Amino acid sequence: MTNKPILVAYASHAGSTEEVAEAIATALQEHGAGVDVCPVQDVTTLAPYRAVLVGSAIHGAKWLPEATEFVKRHRTELEQLPLIYFLVCATLREDTAEHHREVLAYLDPVRVILEPLEIGLFAGRLDASRLPFLERMLVKAMKSEEGDWRDWEAIHDWAGGVWEHLEHGEGEAVA
Repeated sequence: MTNKPILVAYASHAGSTEEVAEAIATALQEHGAGVDVCPVQDVTTLAPYRAVLVGSAIHGAKWLPEATEFVKRHRTELEQLPLIYFLVCATLREDTAEHHREVLAYLDPVRVILEPLEIGLFAGRLDASRLPFLERMLVKAMKSEEGDWRDWEAIHDWAGGVWEHLEHGEGEAVA
């Protein structure tokens, strides 16, 4: 089973989560893992995989609907595999315990479906130019701070910890 690849499936609203998923895949590959990365809506079966990482952008204080639907749709298969969740959220640009608790709670609806082995919480990016017109106007009207708060080193290190956990059962769950 260890020669099977790992799936990193993601739901991205404006591209930031897709880039985080790619960075996670790169880190796993550096450890020798075979990895497939694809949008959740493109996954039809989990049979080829030894583990699944599912990530989503946070929009409206929750995972994107297609990510939650992925977990529901593949629940039976996911129950048989190591499952890891991650999320990308601009709220985490301020790395506080309060924000971690708040953002972790955004996963409650999907954690009721299936509890993961580990959870990764990552700051995101807000680039209004990548948003649909109405959202772009809302960002400008609210004078929301734009920026890229992703910590690529932390993402890489987290993925390395996930690899260790999958390979050797070492390390602690990250939440």
